[in-house]
Amino acid sequence: MIIGLDSSIAGLANAIGPMVGASAAGLGLQAPFILSAGILGVGTLVVVLWVRERQQGLKDQEVA
Repeated sequence: MIIGLDSSIAGLANAIGPMVGASAAGLGLQAPFILSAGILGVGTLVVVLWVRERQQGLKDQEVA
């Protein structure tokens, strides 16, 4: 089931990605790069917060 879900998401991303990039390129050639940087920045922020939260949970378990 996981392999099918992964394939479905990858196929969806391969279909939507170029459309979003082309739409952003309509605003100028720099727009797709700025959009990509923003998406990667949000992803980085999510990971940093998630890892910090998990590390804090592990430290709480060690104290108890």
